[in-house]
Amino acid sequence: MIRRSHDTELRSDLRSAIDRICADFPDPYWRDLDRERAYPEKFVDALTATGCLGALIPEEYGGLGLGVGDASVILEQINAVAMQVNQIATALTTLRLAY
Repeated sequence: MIRRSHDTELRSDLRSAIDRICADFPDPYWRDLDRERAYPEKFVDALTATGCLGALIPEEYGGLGLGVGDASVILEQINAVAMQVNQIATALTTLRLAY
């Protein structure tokens, strides 16, 4: 993993948590939602259960109480995982088309 200058143990933990959450929602989950034009309720529930959805909400109100920089790591990691899934799906599609 590339270490960024602002990486902290908290940010590393957030990335790991998002990786674990995203692993439970493979590409077919997102394709089905897209086809049905449905809301990703289970994914949002998973983010809520871990506290990630309330990252900016103060702890006294049930959130994680993170700053914007730390909270942005959550979205950054979701995007990074989604890009990996899309790249894999694109590669597999390309391979299938080649045959």
